[in-house]
Amino acid sequence: MALVLFHLQLIAIISVLITTAFPYPAYSEANATLTYCSGDPPYKPTSPVLSPTQFTDFLYGVATAAPTTADRSSSSQLPAGDQTIYAVAQCRFDASPSDCSACLNSSLDSIGSSCAASAVRYDLCLLRYDVHDLSLFDENEYTAAVFNATRAAAKPAEFERDVSALLSAVVNDSAAAGSRLWTGVMTNSSAGRSVYEMAQCIPELSGADCARCLRGALGRLTADYNGSAGMQVLRLSCAVRYDTYPFFDPSLPLPRTLLNGSAANSLSAPPPIVAPSGQSVLLFSPPSFVSLAILDKILPKYYWIGANSIYRWKC
Repeated sequence: MALVLFHLQLIAIISVLITTAFPYPAYSEANATLTYCSGDPPYKPTSPVLSPTQFTDFLYGVATAAPTTADRSSSSQLPAGDQTIYAVAQCRFDASPSDCSACLNSSLDSIGSSCAASAVRYDLCLLRYDVHDLSLFDENEYTAAVFNATRAAAKPAEFERDVSALLSAVVNDSAAAGSRLWTGVMTNSSAGRSVYEMAQCIPELSGADCARCLRGALGRLTADYNGSAGMQVLRLSCAVRYDTYPFFDPSLPLPRTLLNGSAANSLSAPPPIVAPSGQSVLLFSPPSFVSLAILDKILPKYYWIGANSIYRWKC
């Protein structure tokens, strides 16, 4: 028992050191990654049906509700005479309530209020409204591509195939599960490092329309790919992103597709990992894949390293 406690303490110390040495990059909310404004505003300054103040209060209510929900999203409708205004606020699944709130506050300041339809995206959030039902997906909706121009990927042609293969697997697994959220990780990519991907749709979309939106994003990624090590395809109803660093916390228990770039072997992982027969789960999860790789080299042989957990042989 003393030996087990010693190794638990060792794991905790090493994980803290690794987290300090390899922190997840901070998100910047300084600039919007997508802005969109179309049509005339759904109100008039002298309208008896809907005033600018009522409209602003409506958006504020939607934006302030999202950080308090489990999935960091909120939507609502506002009757305005012979039309209805639909709005959605959504944060990244891994955003804390405070970060989600700060991001949506920035969105409230940035979103166009003199449009029939408008949207603004930051790294962590989306705020959108429209006079058309947001659940009715338009294949030709506004789409933008954003690149990480500071780092170029090695072997760009091979890397594009890796990124497309991972995103295709993410979209397929997400569609099969009917999920509006999915992540992906590819090890042994042609870039010489792991690739991380994330796909997310607004909650109004059906599972089928979410898949359509994401497949459209995949097509845009293929068309606009320029060799960058990181890229985002941002649509009004969904977004996909890849990069060669963990821009989301990979230790979170999220739906995930795992691929080995060298073997092109999918290890899709919707069900929870179960310890092999004759082993019991050790209640400890390191904060990153990096720590798992390092711990695998130093732990005694009666420990077994899984995809997201550490297991120990029964004594």
